[in-house]
Amino acid sequence: MNDKVWALISVVLLVVGLGGGFFLGQASAPAPTEVECPEVPTTQPGLTGTIPIGVVMIGSVAPRQDPPQEEWLETEINNYIKNVLHKNFTIDLVYEYAERSAQLALEKLQTLYAQGVRVAVGFRWSSSVQAVMEYANEHKIVIISEGSTSPKLAIPNDYIFRLVPNDNLQSRALLALHKNIGTKAIVLIYRGDAWGDGLAEKFKEFASEFGVQIVGEVRYSPEATEFSGEVAQLAQKITEAKQQYGNNVAVQTFTFDEIATILQQAKDYEILMNTLWVGSDGYVGEDVVVRDAPDQSLATVHISTIYAPTKSAKWIEYSEKYRSITGEDPGAYGAAFYDAVWVAALSIIEAGVYDGEVIKEVVPYVANNYFGVTGWCRLDETGDRAAADYSVSFVGLNSTGGIDWIDDAAIINVATGEVTWNVMPDLSRFGWELPAGAGAPAAVSAPSLPVSNEFTISSLLSNLVNTLQNIFNAFTSLLNSLIALPVDFRMYL
Repeated sequence: MNDKVWALISVVLLVVGLGGGFFLGQASAPAPTEVECPEVPTTQPGLTGTIPIGVVMIGSVAPRQDPPQEEWLETEINNYIKNVLHKNFTIDLVYEYAERSAQLALEKLQTLYAQGVRVAVGFRWSSSVQAVMEYANEHKIVIISEGSTSPKLAIPNDYIFRLVPNDNLQSRALLALHKNIGTKAIVLIYRGDAWGDGLAEKFKEFASEFGVQIVGEVRYSPEATEFSGEVAQLAQKITEAKQQYGNNVAVQTFTFDEIATILQQAKDYEILMNTLWVGSDGYVGEDVVVRDAPDQSLATVHISTIYAPTKSAKWIEYSEKYRSITGEDPGAYGAAFYDAVWVAALSIIEAGVYDGEVIKEVVPYVANNYFGVTGWCRLDETGDRAAADYSVSFVGLNSTGGIDWIDDAAIINVATGEVTWNVMPDLSRFGWELPAGAGAPAAVSAPSLPVSNEFTISSLLSNLVNTLQNIFNAFTSLLNSLIALPVDFRMYL
């Protein structure tokens, strides 16, 4: 084959995005895309040698957050650079670990900057993003987070980008859920940090639109390890709420895995063990909940939400690879980390220079034209993922009778407020009264957000990727036929 054939192969690979986070191209975006590719200064040196991308994981070195992906990402990205782009540079992922400390996350970023890093991914907690934001803006370091969701950090034209939707959307998803099941009153318990405060603020702001009453709240320090005082307050507030509103009263939690300790300390309060608890992405799916507080989490159900990646052909391929290595299903934020690294690398490539100020202008263009394992990564005006549905899980009994998270119990369409259940937990033990038709497909609609192409187009992209996959397969078959032709004919290709 000559260079023309290889060029055609490269184009098809770039469109379909096999094996990595390549561009979907203009086919994945509506017309117009609203984001033009910025001009890159030609006076700066191009990309050569080894280009570092910093990675600040919120946890510790062992165990790592997403073990298999460290091995995947460099290989996939560098194979793309070498074999598709035919460029003579490589990407090096430089890992640091913040050990659950926002201050240490800042120190790790400072260390990476001193080593020449101008683009960094990770910073899964909003508290860590808040800690590094000022330093990143001052030193022109592009930050791409796979997990920070606080609305307080949704700031236009800064150096922070987030490949997950912020909690303006999750707060509405949770309230749509409460409306769907007929919650009358809610008492909040939440972390007093950037994430917990931001989510609680938006939840309270939107509650009246969904006809839900917030009748009390308990806020605690994120450094706390003991919660007996907070649990006592919660029990008192729930008692008062049920006296006024009846049994359809819920505890709404915005916590991380400290929820297990909170539940252990709540077990002696009968009123709390006989009340529905609703969670969020802070701990949904976490093993520590069902491991350290199995009876308490089962008793209180913990219906919880997390943003839902688009179940495309790319998601299926990624999930199968992840499962073959770990024996587990991938999580939404682990998959967002995979896409974050790809968006970082592609933005550097598109910029053509390793300069944070230039790369910052390129990231929205790249993300808006990128369909990754989580779906279309289009960003809004603040640099956060523009749209997503939310998946619902709860604590129940699995097929073997063990206490576990029951995943994909429902899907919440935030754009329309519609909640569709696949399997609904039994709330009758709380004396709960469900609205008519609740639990059936599209049971009860919540107040709708304005629907635009920006929301509805994402549901079509999965089909588009599958179609492109079929096109690629047909092209491969044609190419094999051409290769089999006599050499004298192939020379004209």
